[in-house]
Amino acid sequence: MASYIREFIARNVRNPQGYFGSWFAKNAFIKSNTPLIENTIPLVGIQPDHVVLEVGFGPGVGLEIALKHVQQGLGKLYGIDISEPMIQAATSRLGSNITNQKVELIQGDVVNLPFEDNMFDRVYHTNCFYFWSDHEKAAKELYRVMKKDSMMVTTMEKERVEDAQRRGFMKYGNPDVDNYVSCVEKAGFSNVKVENKCMEKSDAPFIVIYATAKKE
Repeated sequence: MASYIREFIARNVRNPQGYFGSWFAKNAFIKSNTPLIENTIPLVGIQPDHVVLEVGFGPGVGLEIALKHVQQGLGKLYGIDISEPMIQAATSRLGSNITNQKVELIQGDVVNLPFEDNMFDRVYHTNCFYFWSDHEKAAKELYRVMKKDSMMVTTMEKERVEDAQRRGFMKYGNPDVDNYVSCVEKAGFSNVKVENKCMEKSDAPFIVIYATAKKE
């Protein structure tokens, strides 16, 4: 029974599927990831006219918070997630903001982004990169769709993720920060910097990785 539960959790934290999988993932993500998301958005530096992409948006909490920064400007938020149940959950959460075209949600994979070159001013993702099927391809795709001098912000609760890995819940993820950083640099990103931070309310530790899309 214990191995079945670990397998169920491992599969559904990577790609929530089915009623029980999506219910578990949505509630688990909201409870565990919201504090990190709340601490991430201020680091992204979103301006009212920015076009912004969130990768792996889950139930849409991050997009809902980021929306406040573009609501009064010409900016727009895009989200891409591999899971259909997460698309549905985020659609329900964001409602009228999708109708008025301030937010657009897309089901897809970060290794094959359905966006034009040089499209985004900011890209961010939280507790996400370790589930990507190919870090090198994903990094190249993100670099491609970002504007010159735009910034990507990656955040991760490293200690919590490593604990989940030890307990068998990260069977389908690769939380190797050094590997991720190496792939980002190979893709062409500059000024790649890793910082250790603590959350404002709980003082829980997390890491943030900054990367700039320097282009000719």
